[in-house]
Amino acid sequence: MHRFATSASRRPRRALCLGLSSLLFVAAAALATPPLPWRPTAPEVFRAPLPPDPVEEAKRLERLGADFRIERTAHFSLAVHRESRTATYRGKILEDLHAAFTRYFTDLGFELEPGPRAHAMIFTPTREQFVELVGLPDMPPNVGGIYFSTTGTGYFYDTLGRREERERRARSGELQGDLRAIRRETARLPEGATVELRYRQAPVRRYDRDEALALIDEALRRVRRQDVERVYELGEDSLGTMTHEAAHQLTREMGLVPAGSAAPRWLTEGIAMLFEPLRHGFLLETSRPHWGRWANLDAQRRAGVLVDVAALIARDGGLQDADPTKSARAYDDAWALVHFLSTTEPEAFARYVKRVRARREPPGEAQRIADFEASFGTSVGAIESRLRRFLEELGHGSDGGFDAYRATTNAD
Repeated sequence: MHRFATSASRRPRRALCLGLSSLLFVAAAALATPPLPWRPTAPEVFRAPLPPDPVEEAKRLERLGADFRIERTAHFSLAVHRESRTATYRGKILEDLHAAFTRYFTDLGFELEPGPRAHAMIFTPTREQFVELVGLPDMPPNVGGIYFSTTGTGYFYDTLGRREERERRARSGELQGDLRAIRRETARLPEGATVELRYRQAPVRRYDRDEALALIDEALRRVRRQDVERVYELGEDSLGTMTHEAAHQLTREMGLVPAGSAAPRWLTEGIAMLFEPLRHGFLLETSRPHWGRWANLDAQRRAGVLVDVAALIARDGGLQDADPTKSARAYDDAWALVHFLSTTEPEAFARYVKRVRARREPPGEAQRIADFEASFGTSVGAIESRLRRFLEELGHGSDGGFDAYRATTNAD
């Protein structure tokens, strides 16, 4: 229990010193979290809900067992464990993804197809069940999601777990209760009273009563808004996996790169990575850099390892390498190339996607290079040089680049 004490050196009730233990620290962190104003809006043609498929949903539930239920959003059908409290929140993020995806590629000039039914997903509470469902017993332990275009279903392991979720929600509820108690005590003070807020050994900060009330009210608003988001504080990777695989799902099922296309893997993976970045459960603006992957690339650059565009274009260089380090590096490279091309050469990028998605037989390396150079009107080497300059300058861009991002997101 937190105690409230009045300083003997001041008139009674003129000051309030709050020994808040970790409470003030958490509230201050909530206040330090920057606003996240960007919420994507889908083009009007894609706002209508997609119809569910009750027959397919029943088959999914029959396969999963009585412990599962269906949670529906406007464009997705989620099979989740009956005790899951994350489905509604995941659905919100998926709807943001749907809006961002349709807006981004419509603006690039693509004619997407809304699809005949809601996009199907399954979330399992255990990794064992996830592995059993996807039928890949040798799946690497770091893989928590996969989309199969053959079945039109995304499979995910809910890495957050139900017990951890309840514990985090309980702690969030305790924080709200403490903040309300502080507000009641502060509101009893006379107008003009000085309120002191202290955290452990940190210096005391003084506010007049009304300033303190406004501060506490803002903390309450933030905590209420982030009550569910706090569940995901340690689960951003889980959500990023979800949006990555769901972007694959939309890429295939909305016809951007339809199932059966022999489009290069670096392209489809790079597209999916555009939609990975999240902060406190909010999808970040798609046209902005994926700073996590940029940081990986910058570290590689400083070590003398540069993006090999020719290897990506010709043979998806490294994406399927058995060495996880090389594979991870190739994924970073694929993001960089797709982000660079789609933001600096949007018309040529659209020409390239339309050219390669029409292929049904995998082309050879020479044809892959020819497709790329014909679409962009220049050599792969020239694109590689421009990409390397682009990445080096990106961290110091007009918006402050990576350092500004770290500051505004309170990143570690």
